[in-house]
Amino acid sequence: MEKTCCVLGAYTRLKQSDALEAVLREQIQRLALQGVCTFQTAMERGAELLSAQTILKCKQTDAQIRLECVIPYEEQAALWTEEERDTYFTIIAQCDREIRLQAGYTPDCMEKCCQYLLENSEYVLAICDETIHNETEKIIRRAREMGRKVIVIHPDIFKIQD
Repeated sequence: MEKTCCVLGAYTRLKQSDALEAVLREQIQRLALQGVCTFQTAMERGAELLSAQTILKCKQTDAQIRLECVIPYEEQAALWTEEERDTYFTIIAQCDREIRLQAGYTPDCMEKCCQYLLENSEYVLAICDETIHNETEKIIRRAREMGRKVIVIHPDIFKIQD
């Protein structure tokens, strides 16, 4: 049976980093060797968009890899910069499946999206600093409580924690 990994990130203003992309690529390829073929992301700015771009690059050399974009609400990127929107829509155009959870924004739409990701993934690949208490750190804690296999990449020093 095909396994799924959701990709989470805490840094909305994360700069493109060749080192972070290399670590992401290594982890995606390692997971693919373990039978994880489908990768899902909520397409948030920063680490999640960078991860989606990296997954698409991995697809070029490994046809079994799939990218699913889980969109919390239809106008998610409406207030982003033009460059961010261009990246967002380019990724969506190249993904294998787009899953739109609801039409409009609601205060709990991101929570619903995270719940969907955790319920539909056996693995979680997170780009965050777990020493900073934020929403991603809370989601990682919930994923562990749910028995998900969690891999954390520190966004500044690229250290991996399983």
